[in-house]
Amino acid sequence: MGRVLVLAAIPLAVLAVGVAFYLQVNRNTSPDSSVSQAPGIVIPDDLAEIDPQIRTYISEQIELAQEGPSDAMRHATLGLVYAANALWTESKDSFRNASSLAPDNVLAKYHLAIATLKCGDEDEAFKMLREVTEAHPDFAPAHHRLGVMLLESGLVAEAEVAMQNAVRLAPEKPEGYVGIADVAVRQREYERAVQAATKALELRPNDRMAHYLLGMSYRALGQRDDAMRELKLGTDAKRRFMADEWSRVKNRHNKGVAFQIRLAQRLLQRGKAQQARQVLDTVLHWRPDNVEALNDISVVHMKLKEPEEALVFLQQALGIDEANAATNINLAACFLDLGRLDDAFAYANKAVELAPTVSQAHVTKANVLLRMQRREEAADALKTASQLDPQNAAVAMSLARTYISLGRLVEARQYCEVAVEQSPVSVQARLTLCELCLHLGDLDCAATVLSEARRLAPHNQQVDAMSERLESMMNR
Repeated sequence: MGRVLVLAAIPLAVLAVGVAFYLQVNRNTSPDSSVSQAPGIVIPDDLAEIDPQIRTYISEQIELAQEGPSDAMRHATLGLVYAANALWTESKDSFRNASSLAPDNVLAKYHLAIATLKCGDEDEAFKMLREVTEAHPDFAPAHHRLGVMLLESGLVAEAEVAMQNAVRLAPEKPEGYVGIADVAVRQREYERAVQAATKALELRPNDRMAHYLLGMSYRALGQRDDAMRELKLGTDAKRRFMADEWSRVKNRHNKGVAFQIRLAQRLLQRGKAQQARQVLDTVLHWRPDNVEALNDISVVHMKLKEPEEALVFLQQALGIDEANAATNINLAACFLDLGRLDDAFAYANKAVELAPTVSQAHVTKANVLLRMQRREEAADALKTASQLDPQNAAVAMSLARTYISLGRLVEARQYCEVAVEQSPVSVQARLTLCELCLHLGDLDCAATVLSEARRLAPHNQQVDAMSERLESMMNR
């Protein structure tokens, strides 16, 4: 439980270094009369023991809150800071302060309910959410979250009412439709589930939970191929909650190293290398010996076509842990970018030795072998990688292309089919498979594959060109 105290503004250095001592010597200080009417600022009991990068940020936010203890938003912001860093008891207390100062603020009450649930008091959270939906019937996120809780409690009929309210209030958001699809699946109304999940995917095409529920519905309806495709797209599905004004900004306050590294990785995946570098620079300021961050920032530099800079970070990571497989994989890739093939090959072999069951180690070795024009060996390495990670469409596609370069078209087709199965929305994989079918004289297969490619990309010029080619061959 965090301390709830009314204090004058505390210098940041005092907060960061010796909160307990400061409170002890100031416990009997008479507060200003205007401040005494405000709720106390919530400060964690173990602030001095929290990771330094989080502690520093929390201390700054505490100081800001102390400058305006009667301001509900300052308490709410502190609640978001604590929530973002999984300090749920302090978050709950801060949102309670915000709610007491602004009793009509739906967001304060809603986030108080969420924090209460995170603290393990499900019954109280249920009660709070019901009160929020009754007092603020037009607030869609509360209806949706209440619906989720009802679903998880097996109260499907009540959950449907809440999800229908969410859709009515926010028809432009997919979460309510996903909820209705979930309700329909549980009620074995699969056609209705298909309609709701399809609508959700129109609003958010990459919603994994919608794909998963659609796959479950197709399977129940006997549509095996459609079910396999959708279930694949729904792998590792997690439920999303409907966003609100405060939840959209909450993660900006998460200063934990693990979260910051994941954030940098997501930014890098989205092609935002400069932003990823800024995040990782901050991580390495606090944790200069974090091998994962050193590897990630090396990848950023490689994406930015700066392999020399990447090499500096990788050598630092290697000095900390020379047996780290990721470091050796990245060193191989870095030396490959630098054109130092012998070094790249040495580190790729070391990565395989350290992590023989990690697919990426074999992929990296294959990439080096391909550059060295040792395609047969590269194919063997990629085959091992595919066996280790049979659901990886990219590996299967690389193996298919390698077999094509070797003229081994039957084997290339086999792995191209794997790539299509594992990545059912990849137009390029289907076009490559169509090309192979044409070369092998299987025009019926080519037509089937091309038809699916046309469905996925009706205006794709490559699909048009392949269609003309297929038509010409069929008319001979």
